[in-house]
Amino acid sequence: MNTDVTLVVTIIVAVIAALSAIAGNVYTARKNVQIKQLELKHKEIMDLREKMNEPYSLFVKLVTFILRNADNQNLDLEGITEKIDELSNTIIISGSNKALSLWSKYRLNTGTRQENPKKLLNEMADVMFAMRKDLGFEKDSDIGHRDILTLFINDYDEM
Repeated sequence: MNTDVTLVVTIIVAVIAALSAIAGNVYTARKNVQIKQLELKHKEIMDLREKMNEPYSLFVKLVTFILRNADNQNLDLEGITEKIDELSNTIIISGSNKALSLWSKYRLNTGTRQENPKKLLNEMADVMFAMRKDLGFEKDSDIGHRDILTLFINDYDEM
């Protein structure tokens, strides 16, 4: 009888040990899948950021060029339009919804005569903030429209 109890206890202990090992393996496998999914998601985000860096840099260069040459009557408008179209295509394909929405609004408003150029410049800064967010920079409460715009316009406060 004592042998039967010992055998039953041994079987129960073996079953519990086997179930524990299986549960541990399942948990480990599940965690490994979750880690792999996070790594893939991170890689996708980093790849998209890298892809967007060039066109978003193009936007900043384009804005800088246009603002510096605003008084130049010989400005190559066709070349600028081509660059804007190229940027629009890239934002449509790869930009965030926020960047696309703000870019669309900005494009529409630049095509109309604005009474308030400062409003248009603030919309341009909104586009830049959205682009920076796409590239991984969160909007800092210490950085505002003025901070961005004074990088392009020396007399921004006098407007």
